[in-house]
Amino acid sequence: MKKKGLLAMFERFSSGQFPQFKSLWTEDKETSHEPGLQTTSTAAPEAAMPVILNDNPNGIAVGLDVGSSKVVAVIGRLDTNRQIEVLGIGEALSEGLTRGSVSNLTKTTTAIKEALAAASKTTNLEINQVIANYSGVCNNLDQRGVIIREDMIRDIRAEDIIRLKKEMEGNPYPAGEQIVYLEPQHFIIDDEPDIRDPIGMSGQLFESDFHVITGEVTALSNLHKCVRQAGSGIKTIYPTAIASAEAVVCEEEKEEGIAVIDIGAAVTSIVVYKSGIMRYANTILLGGNSITADIKQFTGLSNKQAELLKKTYGSVLPEYSDPAEIIQYKILNGTKDRFISKVDLALIIQSRMEELIGAAYNDIVQALNGRSLTCGIVFTGGDSALQNLRKLGEQITGLKCHAGTPILHLKTDLFGARFAEKLNNPVYATSIGLLKMGLTKLV
Repeated sequence: MKKKGLLAMFERFSSGQFPQFKSLWTEDKETSHEPGLQTTSTAAPEAAMPVILNDNPNGIAVGLDVGSSKVVAVIGRLDTNRQIEVLGIGEALSEGLTRGSVSNLTKTTTAIKEALAAASKTTNLEINQVIANYSGVCNNLDQRGVIIREDMIRDIRAEDIIRLKKEMEGNPYPAGEQIVYLEPQHFIIDDEPDIRDPIGMSGQLFESDFHVITGEVTALSNLHKCVRQAGSGIKTIYPTAIASAEAVVCEEEKEEGIAVIDIGAAVTSIVVYKSGIMRYANTILLGGNSITADIKQFTGLSNKQAELLKKTYGSVLPEYSDPAEIIQYKILNGTKDRFISKVDLALIIQSRMEELIGAAYNDIVQALNGRSLTCGIVFTGGDSALQNLRKLGEQITGLKCHAGTPILHLKTDLFGARFAEKLNNPVYATSIGLLKMGLTKLV
């Protein structure tokens, strides 16, 4: 019988041979941090240059991913080839969110401060505004916006689209909800429908059918409050799924039809594109933490040990695991060895992941309304790295699936290369996507 070394790993943790993982074996009195996590004093660096995104003369933006397991701040700008040059990164553990929304203002504010301070220190930039994400519950609505242009001869410009979007704010929405994001499905000029790009055209009656994503007012307000108390401000908020998609798919894939499933710690975010247009975005209240909780219940391990077991040996398909491979472990304060086969571990993970993918796929099918997804599904997010996830996704959905990492639009040569290896990880999809949207979205 083959034995895996989780027991030996845990015993070496307790004996201090791996002090950086000590908190996985015993509950530390001091706050523990993940390896490689950057945490610094929250004081702004001396002689820092302010980054004010309203004017932004230096072409710099800051993406701030406020997640349930960590907060990530990424600073960057566009190079001459319109690739994103990452200038700095800061991270901090996050313990103040529940199901994608702020549940503890103090803890969330502290994590945001630490992440922004670390990013600021690496770049010598003072961060005054950020592009942030919303991971809470979403509602999808289809509504029409209409404006009358006084000068029907003047070409339609970006300002007209901005005005059309602002008109949408006056529409009725469910109680306790407000617009997080809206995208025109097509434009109508003087009753001429199905116009994809109205810029440069003329007309008086300017309309659009919008797909509107709304979120909870209290959740959005608390997010603004935490960022403000951390010494910064939010310029724009985007749903997590839309931000992640910006980092891991290209415009051609959006045109042909693609869905992105971002599996986070506490929630899973979904977005669907077809004909280059966002058709649907939503949040499912299931994530990697649900899998970890199942493993914890089955094995008796602590939460940190169960998470390590999942990441080290986890797979979503038991048929690809060797039945002879047995993982040996010991619970906290336990004296006897315990065992779990890799097949049993995969069965635990498979059960929850099937539920998660099935729920996401049901949303995708409804959103498509008979349309096809030529480019299939992209999995990203921190828990998308589980072995054989792509195969399970294809079995459940019948669509081709692949993993998405956020270096598609990044500069990876010369100066940008110092962050390329670190950022080639689905954990950073949302933060890189927010940065990209902050640098490229005009209306």
